[in-house]
Amino acid sequence: MDGGEGIGQAFDGHLVGHVVVVGFHAQLGSQIEFSYPSLRGSPELRTPGLSDSQDVAGEAVGRRTTYASQPSGDWGQLPEEWSFLPHLALPDGAHESEYDTVYFCLPRDIHCVACFRQTNAREAMTIDAGGGGEEDERIASRGSVQKSVVLMCKRPIYGILGERLSGVVRAYFDQGDFARTDVLADLFHSVNKSLSKPYWNNFSVLVHGLDLRTLVLTLKGDLLRVLKLTLLEKRVVLVSQPVRAACNAVACLASVFPAAFDRMSPNEEALDSNMEDQALGLPLEILSERDNVIFQPYAHLPVINNLLLESSKGCVLGTSRNCGVFLKTAMASNDHANLPTCDAIVDVQTGQTTIREEVVHLCALTKQESLFVEDLAYAAGGAGRENESPGTIQYVSSDDNLRERLRDYLRRLLRSTACINGVLQKSGPMGTDTSAATTTAAQVTPGSKVDWSPVEAYNTLFVKMWALTTMNGCQWAAKCEPEVKKAQPPPSPVVLRSSQNFNNNFGLTSVWSWWTEEPRNTTSATSQSAVERMSAASARAVEGMSDLIHKIESELKSIETVIREKVEEGKKTISAQGAPDLDNKLEARVNSDSGDITNMKTPQARVLKPTREATESLSPVPLFRGGDL
Repeated sequence: MDGGEGIGQAFDGHLVGHVVVVGFHAQLGSQIEFSYPSLRGSPELRTPGLSDSQDVAGEAVGRRTTYASQPSGDWGQLPEEWSFLPHLALPDGAHESEYDTVYFCLPRDIHCVACFRQTNAREAMTIDAGGGGEEDERIASRGSVQKSVVLMCKRPIYGILGERLSGVVRAYFDQGDFARTDVLADLFHSVNKSLSKPYWNNFSVLVHGLDLRTLVLTLKGDLLRVLKLTLLEKRVVLVSQPVRAACNAVACLASVFPAAFDRMSPNEEALDSNMEDQALGLPLEILSERDNVIFQPYAHLPVINNLLLESSKGCVLGTSRNCGVFLKTAMASNDHANLPTCDAIVDVQTGQTTIREEVVHLCALTKQESLFVEDLAYAAGGAGRENESPGTIQYVSSDDNLRERLRDYLRRLLRSTACINGVLQKSGPMGTDTSAATTTAAQVTPGSKVDWSPVEAYNTLFVKMWALTTMNGCQWAAKCEPEVKKAQPPPSPVVLRSSQNFNNNFGLTSVWSWWTEEPRNTTSATSQSAVERMSAASARAVEGMSDLIHKIESELKSIETVIREKVEEGKKTISAQGAPDLDNKLEARVNSDSGDITNMKTPQARVLKPTREATESLSPVPLFRGGDL
């Protein structure tokens, strides 16, 4: 099979191409033990039809009976382009965790989700997933079994596949016999059936399970700095231990850029695009393997060396904290020629960020941006949550809202940049000659006759460097429609609410941060898109409903408190005056609290007179609720 063929037919319309098992061999390291269907030595993946008895290569599509009989290692041939797959599936520091999930990419736009676990070797009947037993003793010489199950797919659906895979891997380990791979074959068919094309062709499916809210709370202002460095095509490394947090952070950053996930699946239907964004020059040409900024949720040290030493491209990648320590040492070293160096290292669990001194001023935040990030973090923290009931919708602190606000920041940045005379006419390093990546000092340094005031709120130096010197900035200028330039630039980014004392019209603490000097219902709203206005209206509607629910709950609590106080007061009065005339006292209490029913008496009613001890043991009457009947 020709490995140079396009990947458009690689999966025959299905999401998952292969399920691969990688085991750690004590003497040989990470080794592939099993693949369903078998790998064929070509990066063009093909999967069997879900209703076929034969796959496209003529091999039988079977369950455990087919693959359990295969000798160890009879899983096919791994393409040379994917030689790093076994090492990425079992990441650095995997032995320190009982289980974890990792995401990574392979050439030809293949996205992988791997879930690894480890268990005591004594609990396993057969250790090799390929079915061989002669190697078991050497494989388990460390006393534990470490394996990773990998789903190779055509879309970056990391969150959903990670959740689905983790349960299956747990069941696979609980069997105690790793040669029983029928559960993995079932997973392959089940995922391809349940995640059929009408289902996974939805942007919400792509971002499901990504935790942007935690990333905003942890990084705060550094999140915006990382976005700026990405636009500047710098090298950004996110670290964590275990590595899942770093993988999630890289995927979250990619989701902030409109249609970035679409660019990672170039032969698939676009899910995150609209006419308005296209007129604005979106998507930006970053984060795919064809662009000048590489996206890699997890990379071990050999991949990092390839990206940082042998390539001049920028990157956003995740790795382990151990690799981060090595890279930080290399960043501080003067011998940059022989060590892999990056521009920023961010620990996504502690929030500690190290940025190379030469680029600190390029990604510096302005006052307006600092206020925006402060308010964004306040929203992510659950503003006003202390007054919320458990069932109240928290749209303001949701990933969807946070992602849309960050995208709104990017769109305003682009609109403001497009209004600068001459920017959209510059071919810069793009054009047909990529060697023209340099700009004159007059273009970049202060003192130029060009009016850069529309972008002062975004750091003028950053905008100059991005729009005039980066590949993706010049590609954007070539794609952006001229009509965008004719529009008025968005107002300067000013946050209306940055303290908890600001209340909106509904009386609820406002957490919505506007990138405008006026509320959106003024004349400035005329320059905003219909999508933005709908998003703002939805947020205000949710806040209004939340406030209404708060008020109703508050009134109910007040009524319940009054009733309890009345009952307690009645008990004290009865206890002081004695129980013989209890019925008269209770009737008087009811008459005094009942207004127009003072003359109402219960005819022929026989009142049982309790003893003083029984009266003192009475408990307060609970508040009546409709569900009690």
